[in-house]
Amino acid sequence: MSEGIQDSAGKLICEYTNEAQVDTFGHKMLTGCGKLLESYVRNRFQVKVRSVELNVNQRCSGLLVSGTDLEEAAEAGRRAVEMGLKGETGKMITLIRRNSAVYEVEYGVTEVRNVCNKEKGFPAEWITADKRDIGPEYLEYGLPLIQGEVTHRKEKGLPRYLSRGERR
Repeated sequence: MSEGIQDSAGKLICEYTNEAQVDTFGHKMLTGCGKLLESYVRNRFQVKVRSVELNVNQRCSGLLVSGTDLEEAAEAGRRAVEMGLKGETGKMITLIRRNSAVYEVEYGVTEVRNVCNKEKGFPAEWITADKRDIGPEYLEYGLPLIQGEVTHRKEKGLPRYLSRGERR
């Protein structure tokens, strides 16, 4: 389930517990929904239930990266290092999607204050009318982002990442 799951009145499920917190920017921390619903189902139906929160693994594992992701991250990193070497601070690299038939991005730079503490919601038109699925508009947007297989180097069964000074 999504961490932003809501009830029919629009209340976030994570707000059903006193443990709901806010981050340093005052944004609601959308965590704990799985455990809360696990507890509800266990108590309501008297059955054994287990929930697993995968958020960190899904977002952080280098083993799940797409070719597009890897290319864009490396290029953004190169540009950020170049800026840092020039002494520029308080800025971040941007990726702006070009309006073309083939997926392409344009790299740019913006002041961090233009991005920091700003939320960009999931477009409502990407959600199906019954609010139970994503529509073709999202697939058109999202599929290019997960294209490209990455070959992972391993050593003794463990991922082998680059060390300082090493090149691919």
